[in-house]
Amino acid sequence: MDEVIVNIRDRLADHLNQATGKNIPASAWYQHDLEGIYGIDSKQLIDIFFSSRILETATLEPDADKALNNAKNFGYNVGILTARGWHHDGLNISQQTVTQFQLPVDHIVAVPLHAKKHEVIRQAFPGGPVIGFVDDNPAHVRGVSTLGIPTFVRDRPWNTDMLEYARVHNLEHFVDSVHNLHLTTRQSSDLLPGF
Repeated sequence: MDEVIVNIRDRLADHLNQATGKNIPASAWYQHDLEGIYGIDSKQLIDIFFSSRILETATLEPDADKALNNAKNFGYNVGILTARGWHHDGLNISQQTVTQFQLPVDHIVAVPLHAKKHEVIRQAFPGGPVIGFVDDNPAHVRGVSTLGIPTFVRDRPWNTDMLEYARVHNLEHFVDSVHNLHLTTRQSSDLLPGF
């Protein structure tokens, strides 16, 4: 959810800089390791998340509403698999965000702390095949891609080394890519049943 549907990075960078005395903008996060970038431990990072209410005040990515509505108009169910399970109220905050921005989301699952998205994705969305997945976190992209699900990386400074994955610069690009891939795959299987 974070950095794909909503933006927390810019405000989080401000709070991290204030807490550490550093001056590192989110655009300079070239690794997915805020503790290492800012020289703090995980407890300090979580304390900053709680004290700043970053999750509760997240802003919508500019194209998120349009992209999710496009997915619904194409006839797809929209699911969010968020890593906010570390937060005691992460699922509820995610649901409130969806309601606040009136996003057309069918299902939200918060991955429990220490679980991996690829370990829970099939159980989280049992209603049918998952036909596309996008994330900014390298570990989640790599994990889900091992399941044979078309996986896309949401372009961010901390994942520029992931050249082996389809990269999308916005959610509309992701939805269009998945839709075109799904149409091509469906047409191929319609033409070649059993293959």
